[in-house]
Amino acid sequence: MAGDAVVVDTDETTLCSNCSSELTPGAAFCTRCGSGVADRAVAPPSDAPEAVVTVAEPAAPSVDVDTRWAGLRPVGVGIRVLSFLLDLSALLVVGSATAALSIVVGVPAIATVIAPLAVVAVWIWNLSWLIVSGNSFGKAAVGVRAVGATTLDTPAALPAVLRSVLFGATAGIVSVTVLVDRTPWKRGWHDIASGIILVDALNGRNPLGPRPVASVLRRPERGLQTVAAPIPFSPTTPN
Repeated sequence: MAGDAVVVDTDETTLCSNCSSELTPGAAFCTRCGSGVADRAVAPPSDAPEAVVTVAEPAAPSVDVDTRWAGLRPVGVGIRVLSFLLDLSALLVVGSATAALSIVVGVPAIATVIAPLAVVAVWIWNLSWLIVSGNSFGKAAVGVRAVGATTLDTPAALPAVLRSVLFGATAGIVSVTVLVDRTPWKRGWHDIASGIILVDALNGRNPLGPRPVASVLRRPERGLQTVAAPIPFSPTTPN
């Protein structure tokens, strides 16, 4: 019997080195010449490290959050109406007082000339106050501030005048359009056209400065406050 054969591996088959016959996969002897195949060549292990494939997770999309709106609270329709009535009353009181004065002193010119000028003066004063501090007589009384919808700062002069003119030209009828707005801010067409919003500075954050402690006609809403129990208690304490 021939000696042990050295196995030669090719890409297609495994041959016996003694008789060049094809070997059966896994056989210990050549079936033709009987040579052992104990010396079957084994390819040495590769020293190259295995490739590691790392799949990067997709980055989370960035979301721009405008933190300037944090803590702001819209103004309800009822408070808006009250603020308007107070501003209107300031004009009516001045006009009526001046007209009454003309009757008392018997000078009709006071009612026909001075009274309208006095009303216009009060309107200009109220409008100037709004531009400087976001306030008016009515807004200060109920803790409301008017600010620019994009700047969240005091309204610019032109938008403030535009809002007031639209309101006066429609005799206040434009204010009914706040009922159409389905957002919590309840902006009327005069608010949208002028780019102004009203914020509740009494119960929310005041974007123009410190929150007012109180107003003439409103008090801050009282929330639940944490109060320490006078007697220590835990759920495991027996009754």
